[in-house]
Amino acid sequence: MCMLNVGQALKNERLAQNKTQREWIKNIHISVSRYSEIENGIIKNGKKADIGSEQLIQLLESNNIDVREFFSNLQKGATSTEKLSSELSQAFNDGDVKRADELRKKILMNSGASLSLKYRAILIAAELKDHMASLDQNTIDKISNYLYRSNDWVRNKEALILFGNSMPRMNSTVLRRRMKQVIKEYADINKFSDDVRRRISTICVNYVFNAIFVYKTDAYVQESLDLIKSLPVNDIYGLKKMVGQYYVDYLNGDQKHIAELKDLLERCGYASLAKRLNFDISN
Repeated sequence: MCMLNVGQALKNERLAQNKTQREWIKNIHISVSRYSEIENGIIKNGKKADIGSEQLIQLLESNNIDVREFFSNLQKGATSTEKLSSELSQAFNDGDVKRADELRKKILMNSGASLSLKYRAILIAAELKDHMASLDQNTIDKISNYLYRSNDWVRNKEALILFGNSMPRMNSTVLRRRMKQVIKEYADINKFSDDVRRRISTICVNYVFNAIFVYKTDAYVQESLDLIKSLPVNDIYGLKKMVGQYYVDYLNGDQKHIAELKDLLERCGYASLAKRLNFDISN
């Protein structure tokens, strides 16, 4: 196992939590300059910068990274799991219940898949099957414990993805409290990268849907819609902004524009999305 791979893997984990190098190493005895050399695989005097096994484990544990999972991913590589993750997202977007369940089984059997991906597969398959009605409480509790194991979960990529997927079965009070944290952290959304903006805007769309149709609450709905509206006007966020506008029209009772937007989505190939936009789980 080459240390370049370790350095790159550490960098990927750090960026996933939106941390600076200084924040990432604050609990271990290593300088920022030294750690930067490790992440970037700097070679000095013919020797590549590396990190001792004990210090590596301390670093992983201090940032709530599963040690066994980290080394497993290094050995097996992330290519296959990335493909499964992409296919899972596609199955969800297509509303393909059968494919999502097939992927859930594959992911759960894949020893290289992260715990986060496994939980995400469970949530998506359950959401498409019956809007998570059949998901048992033990599984929900396990996912919740994993999701909020860190105080700074709101900056963690995996935690944010799971949060967005687990909303339909969350306690309403907890959901509102967590969403308040997200809104506060990302209020100035346009100072973040496109990757982060996509992730947070997806959470906002999911929250508005669940707030309106599942929990019948208006808490943080307007804030979520405002955040979506503030996104740049370009092809990256076009669909998110259309969905956001749909919910604005829905809340305003604007049936004419609701029908027009749904028709446009269907004509553009988003029939499954258009169908799900106003599904009322109470019916």
